[in-house]
Amino acid sequence: MFTDQQIFRYCFQGQCRAADPMAVLGQLDRYTGGSAKATSEVARREAETLEERLAAIEARAKLLEAVRLAFDLPSFDVTTGEGTLAADLVAIWNQFCEFIEATRKG
Repeated sequence: MFTDQQIFRYCFQGQCRAADPMAVLGQLDRYTGGSAKATSEVARREAETLEERLAAIEARAKLLEAVRLAFDLPSFDVTTGEGTLAADLVAIWNQFCEFIEATRKG
């Protein structure tokens, strides 16, 4: 179980936010269709064939949308230029993974 000190804290567009790590893990798994970890591994895998490349592209898109939904972030609006950029989602995902890894170690 996570303690108060283990609440995931991050900043998005100048606003500090907090997230319940267990809830986020569950939502990430739900939004990726079963396993955010497996989806992440496919997304990062070096593609040697066109089929593997397409699978990686699809996995990246699925993972980033899962991150957006799990952290309740606004989608990017192409008409206004406002919302969450893919780079923001990658940064939050990386921070969350580092947080989870550090929490498990100790």
